[in-house]
Amino acid sequence: MHNKNNNNFWIVYADLMAGLLFVFILLLSVIVLKYIFTQNELKNEQKHLDESKALIISKDELLSSLNQELSRLNIVLNDELNKNKEADGYIKELLFTLDENAKNKDELLKNIDEKDAKILILLKSLEDNELKIKDKDNKLNELANELSNFKLEYNKLKNNKTRLIQALQKKLSNDILINLNSGSISLNANILFDSAEFNIKDDAKVELKKTLSNYFDAILSSPEILANIDSIIIEGHTDSVGGFTYNLELSQKRALEIMKFINSFYKDKRLEKLLVAVGKSYNDLKYKNGVEDKQASRRIEIKLQFSNEAAIKEFESVITKDLGENSNN
Repeated sequence: MHNKNNNNFWIVYADLMAGLLFVFILLLSVIVLKYIFTQNELKNEQKHLDESKALIISKDELLSSLNQELSRLNIVLNDELNKNKEADGYIKELLFTLDENAKNKDELLKNIDEKDAKILILLKSLEDNELKIKDKDNKLNELANELSNFKLEYNKLKNNKTRLIQALQKKLSNDILINLNSGSISLNANILFDSAEFNIKDDAKVELKKTLSNYFDAILSSPEILANIDSIIIEGHTDSVGGFTYNLELSQKRALEIMKFINSFYKDKRLEKLLVAVGKSYNDLKYKNGVEDKQASRRIEIKLQFSNEAAIKEFESVITKDLGENSNN
């Protein structure tokens, strides 16, 4: 019986301790939860506190900015007040000036009438000048049309000359190269003549005859080229060594000697009528890099005088004359 009571005691005691333990755990849980809630509330309060501080700082900055803006506006206002004062002064001066002008109104109107009369005279003069300018413009247009027609004819003649020279070069092929502007050929005087002599060297005659024969054959075999040539000029040229008269005589003799040589082997009456021998002395020197090329200056040139060259010069003289008369007018 005693053992049974002991067992019951310990069972009751164990239940009591278990109940107490449960109550302790429950209290501890409540304390932990309250601690957690308290910490969250503290964090929220700290956050609100930080936001309040930031708001206070922002308000301070805004107040500072507003104060600066107010200061700036105050300066602008003062400037505007000063300008208004200046404007008032200017208006007063303007009103005074208007009063003075009103007093002088009659005199001003009189001056205006006189100026109007002068303007009418000037307008009449301008109208007369406009008529003269129109007349000159008409004359200039007429002259421009004439010049245009002259240029067309001039270009036709120039193109015809160029075409004939190109045709001559084509007939000669590459055996003889001619000047494409004039159709002339140039012969080296050093090969043809001894120094200060005018007699043709014997060893040069064979090649000279061949060259000249081909050249004249090409000209005389083309009726169109031949019909447009007035003359064939044999020009003698020297360098600048020696006097002008001496070189003139030497160049003339050399040109004449070439002409005699041509007539000795090329028997054609058409060619005889065209050939002309001329001495040029040192009137047409050749230069290289700004220095006289004495070897190139000593030469014989056989030039073609085209019949349209006279017409070209006439066109040029007419154009020059008309332009001169127009500038004088």
